[in-house]
Amino acid sequence: MLVQRASTKAHDGRHGSTATAIFLHIQACRNTYLWVICLLQMRNCLLQNWRMPVAKQPRQLLSAFAILCSLLICTSGLQAQLSIRLLPDSAVRKGELPWHTHFPIAATNGQFNPGFTNTAWWLTTTVYNTDSVVQQYKLVLNNPHINLLKYYQNGDTTPLHITGDWLPFAQRPFQDRDFVFPLQILPHDSIPILLLVDKANESLQLHAELYSNEAFEQMRHLQNLLMGAGLGWMLLIVLLSVFLGISLSDKAALIYALYVLFTMAWIVSNWGIGFQYLWPELTDFPSKARPVFLLLCTASFLATLPQFFPPFSSRKWLVKSIHISIGVQVTLAVVLLFSNYQQLPSVIKVPFLQVCSVCSIVSVVLCVLYLWRQWRNNAPLVGYYFTGISFLLFVTLLLNLHQFGISAAPNEFLNMYGSSLGLIGESTILGLGFAHRANLHRKQKEQLARQLLEQEKQLAEKIIAVEAEERARIGRDLHDTVGSMLATINMRLNKLIHQEKLPEEATGLQALIATTMQETRSISHNLVPPHLAGIGLEQVMLNHINSINQQAGLQVQFDYAVDTQLPESFQLLVYRICHELLHNIMKHAAASEANLSIAEDCGAIQIIAEDNGKGFSNSTASKGIGLKNIDNRIAYLKGTLHIDSNTSGTTIVITLPI
Repeated sequence: MLVQRASTKAHDGRHGSTATAIFLHIQACRNTYLWVICLLQMRNCLLQNWRMPVAKQPRQLLSAFAILCSLLICTSGLQAQLSIRLLPDSAVRKGELPWHTHFPIAATNGQFNPGFTNTAWWLTTTVYNTDSVVQQYKLVLNNPHINLLKYYQNGDTTPLHITGDWLPFAQRPFQDRDFVFPLQILPHDSIPILLLVDKANESLQLHAELYSNEAFEQMRHLQNLLMGAGLGWMLLIVLLSVFLGISLSDKAALIYALYVLFTMAWIVSNWGIGFQYLWPELTDFPSKARPVFLLLCTASFLATLPQFFPPFSSRKWLVKSIHISIGVQVTLAVVLLFSNYQQLPSVIKVPFLQVCSVCSIVSVVLCVLYLWRQWRNNAPLVGYYFTGISFLLFVTLLLNLHQFGISAAPNEFLNMYGSSLGLIGESTILGLGFAHRANLHRKQKEQLARQLLEQEKQLAEKIIAVEAEERARIGRDLHDTVGSMLATINMRLNKLIHQEKLPEEATGLQALIATTMQETRSISHNLVPPHLAGIGLEQVMLNHINSINQQAGLQVQFDYAVDTQLPESFQLLVYRICHELLHNIMKHAAASEANLSIAEDCGAIQIIAEDNGKGFSNSTASKGIGLKNIDNRIAYLKGTLHIDSNTSGTTIVITLPI
């Protein structure tokens, strides 16, 4: 067997000596420096992202995420290189332990990747302590998904530890999300180790590493920081998507939130956190969790596509294919969830897992085809989806190659965490795409609101013009028909009076006719203010107020301070409001003096009417037709009305935006 020596050199990172402490301090400082530099670079990338055109934003986000991946890779390097040898269990006689058997396969860097294997494997190594003090180490396998592990040491025939995913989490020799075996070696002593790794009929990857306790704690601290930041960021995306979905009634955002939740569940199960904290006693679920959540994750992602990008009628077959793929994957997930996974024979388990892999590949192809069709039709925000999918495709390719025994990643860190990082990056970019989409929707709604407001304004102006025309027609009818008829009656009655053919009561009748003619003329002029377009609002109001002042009992003071040229329709409404205010003062206030002012103030017209009359109560005001007409006109102009009334008089302030 191959001997692994634990020297006292500082770069091994495996001892509690002063040199080791100095090395760890330097290593921590280096990682802290890299964190600061890379985070500043990400900040600059993201700040530049918001200032550049939409078409270039996904490219900038890709650069930012690449910097993050570089940062995460730099956090590794605290472990010691461990040489191991391996032997398939099929080459060992049943019931025997291969303590003295030749192990033909050597892995000098501790990495072993046979891909899909139909047998268990034996692993062996020996760790020496050449120091003069007791040393404590952690042997880490970096694969939290091994079904069964039996750990032997010092030539024993009875396993010191039996653990694995098929056993309760509490049975692990060290409570960690990964499989960790503590070692304590006496001075100038050694420990030979023998491990049975059983992941038969599944894909097996190992990366055995040896850490000192200090290096292990630092490594876990950095990884936990990474995991917490990633999961926290994805949870923020979920909350953002739910908020956008509810506030904008966007079904696509809600489905996307479900997709990110399934992605988080897959990442939690893939990192081994789920088995450690969520289902430590469910020994059958850890093996099923990853394929179940991955199927649901892919299905929910496909479901967002037709919602985010409405399909074109010429490619309905593509939408039907997406729906069929979603149905198949959800069915596979449900079947796998309720199956007895541990008892499945290899002739069923392997094809079933292969079908799941084929479904994932088909889903990726459908997604790319659908997005390509959307891009050909110039659909907005396709760049966000393509950029996000590029992460997923890249890490999925690396992961699948790794599953089949081909390590294509430049760093083992990417093999272990690349898929999780790819999903985090993809969900981040698509979450930003949803936020940008919501911003576009908001701008479109604002533009639509402005258009509706302009249409309402144009419609209102037409209504005002029609109303003015109708009033003009009624005024002309009153003047030309009723007025002329009353004038004829008055002339004939006057002739009869002079001819003394009527009794004296006819004189009273003539006075009544004259009053009726004056009232008809007044109504006609009030319906259509004379010469409003020609002489303007100020002069028309002066003429009307002069007419009021000539009547006994009320004197009105008028002020006008408007420099802006008001639209004719606006002037007409202001005239109606002022006319109604003066009419109410004359009819109900019993006032001797009144003030009316029309002034321009901060882009609005302010009308103030005051009198020294008897005032009125709110209940009386709510029943008056005149004030209701005023209030309706003010509401139409989006203005405000304030009334202050008591026994000493009334003040009414009206503000109308121009």
